Amino acid sequence: MKFPTVMWLMLLILVAFTPSYGKTPGGRTTLTSGTDDVFNLAEFGAAGDGITDDGPALQNALDAIAAVGGGTLFVPAGRYAIGTPVQKDFSGLGASLKILGVESLTPVPPPNSPGDVLTRGLDLQSEFAPRTGPQVVAIRISGLQSFLIKDITFIGQPDVNTDAEFTLTLTDVWEATIRHCEFYGLSSLEGGSIVLAVRSHLNIEQSVFLGSTCSSGYNAPVVQNLEWKGVTITDAVFADYGQRAGFYGKLGLAAPYSWVNIGNAAAPGSSSPRRAATIKDVFLDEGGFFGISSTLHFRVAYERHKPGGLRQLSKRPATGADCEFSLRLES
Repeated sequence: MKFPTVMWLMLLILVAFTPSYGKTPGGRTTLTSGTDDVFNLAEFGAAGDGITDDGPALQNALDAIAAVGGGTLFVPAGRYAIGTPVQKDFSGLGASLKILGVESLTPVPPPNSPGDVLTRGLDLQSEFAPRTGPQVVAIRISGLQSFLIKDITFIGQPDVNTDAEFTLTLTDVWEATIRHCEFYGLSSLEGGSIVLAVRSHLNIEQSVFLGSTCSSGYNAPVVQNLEWKGVTITDAVFADYGQRAGFYGKLGLAAPYSWVNIGNAAAPGSSSPRRAATIKDVFLDEGGFFGISSTLHFRVAYERHKPGGLRQLSKRPATGADCEFSLRLES
């Protein structure tokens, strides 16, 4: 076979297996390579200008994904203000959800890097800006088989004490992964946290928390795990500040109780018999009262008190089942 003929065949194969995109009504983008449908947040009317409330657009996008049994949401470059709380329950669908921003190749630095390297950020172009205020969850997602959010920045407002009670809440998600995301200058000073995972396996990978804080007066950590089934945090940075001009973070308002709390473990079952937490290659700055906490002697009860909100009701001693787990720290 002659060389030009070989090259022509290779080109045909490459074209045949390269995904092509075609839009359908409702912001849906079809990958002709046979993968899941991809929805584009902009097609649901999101402005991404940092001013317009894009909460309704995000809600409509998640509703559309649930209607087809799961899928992927692409978030174009921009800052999407979330003033209206967003919540979606996928229970009963056996669904998977991915929320993907514009890809950045900037890596998370090793934990032994100097401060100016650890706090430089990930150069992400797709941003969610929670603006729901106290006692309201900005984004709540529940009932998924798997969840992945990647290449997204969550950014706070410099002059606000509480951007949201919880910026991102994940409930009853079998495998919840936060990968290559940045949480910058966020604060919740009335008992909430930045990330809350309930009855889930939470994985935080290649992500940074810069200048984000909660209130130690409420024993509130930046990342809270309740009735957890598994916790894994790898290649991550929790630092007191970041390097955005004029906005270095909010630890001047308050110090968090800890960066990560591993609370009461869920009771083991046949489908999930083991409880283990793994922390590996993670930088924990001195801003938190504790780097990692495990408040097993108290169990915090929550209930909804308004759409998108959680309220702490009471504390009671944990049961023995709450306390049986293993914690693994690796360097």
